[in-house]
Amino acid sequence: MRFTAISAVVSLLAVTLGLAPAVLQAQVHAQGSCWIQRDAAASTWLHARGDSLCLLQFPGGCYRGMMMPDSLFCDFRSAPPESMPRGCAAAYDMDIRDPQGGCMMSGRMTFRLDLLVTLHYDPQTVAGLGIPIANLVLIRPVIGGYQVVPGVAHDPGAALFRLSTTMPNGWYGVADRTNLPVAVATRPWGVVKTIYR
Repeated sequence: MRFTAISAVVSLLAVTLGLAPAVLQAQVHAQGSCWIQRDAAASTWLHARGDSLCLLQFPGGCYRGMMMPDSLFCDFRSAPPESMPRGCAAAYDMDIRDPQGGCMMSGRMTFRLDLLVTLHYDPQTVAGLGIPIANLVLIRPVIGGYQVVPGVAHDPGAALFRLSTTMPNGWYGVADRTNLPVAVATRPWGVVKTIYR
């Protein structure tokens, strides 16, 4: 009994001081989609459907306010290769909705705290496209084309991009900075909805 009490105190102290593995500190580990609670005390980690090395981290209390819904539904997935613009080595799609199914991405939803986004790509796919690893950048769609996402950390050894943002985009892609995809007529659904509503 005494050993159990001491073990519990040591575990609590490790989590409080941030010494425990991050897995133990997370509230939820979900694959593909999950609900994010408005006033959650602990973080929620969402792994992308199609590539579990892609991770979207919602810190506890990342959104608050009377006008915000009690919960948000988030869907996160790696995009199939045939849906990517020419020149992309990888793509990721994210959708956040309120409990009634309304799109929360259309107005460029802003979170109170930064979300941590980790995006993984396959080095063999990159090599197959003839893209030098040093040329890889993370892009997002903007009206009329694509934009390189500023403030992104690239870890070529782990084949990862990491960013911290309060305004997540609905789509990200990994592309060659010297040969960005050509703009096409597609836009994220939320943008189309706000234009034609």
